[in-house]
Amino acid sequence: MKSNGHIFTICILVMAVFISACSFRLRGLDQSSVTTKYSSIYLRGDSESLLYQELYARLNTLGLPLVDQVGEGTVIIAFSGPKIKKSLLSVDSHSQDVEYSISSKTVYYFIDGGIPEKDQKPVRRLSGHSRNHLNKNDEVLGSANEAEIIENELVKQTAEDIYIQFLRL
Repeated sequence: MKSNGHIFTICILVMAVFISACSFRLRGLDQSSVTTKYSSIYLRGDSESLLYQELYARLNTLGLPLVDQVGEGTVIIAFSGPKIKKSLLSVDSHSQDVEYSISSKTVYYFIDGGIPEKDQKPVRRLSGHSRNHLNKNDEVLGSANEAEIIENELVKQTAEDIYIQFLRL
């Protein structure tokens, strides 16, 4: 009886290893199709922005060179933003419960560098994220640097969205 229990446990562990090993392929995050389709990557956006730096770091792990000029076999990743917006969502009738939101929106698209841009109709995508805060006003968010930390999290989440969509090309 103990033998059957050990065999069952070993089988479950082996299956868990196999499933976790192929999870990126199951989620559509296999990078081999991108690396065989393109020979280099060109980022078009504000090179001083945190989004550019986050994208650069993620894309640098693919093994494709990030170039300064577009050539044959280059894919262009173009983005604008992120646009960060802070807003008041709601106030209760006694002005005691106040809800604020910090949101980011970024428009991005992919272009094949080997085809003239005017001949392409890239699909523009939107990456938008938000965080809501109850009973924290702008002064509290600003003084605790909490707003900046949240904005950075939103930018990192946007970079991850763009990276995942790129791997799905």
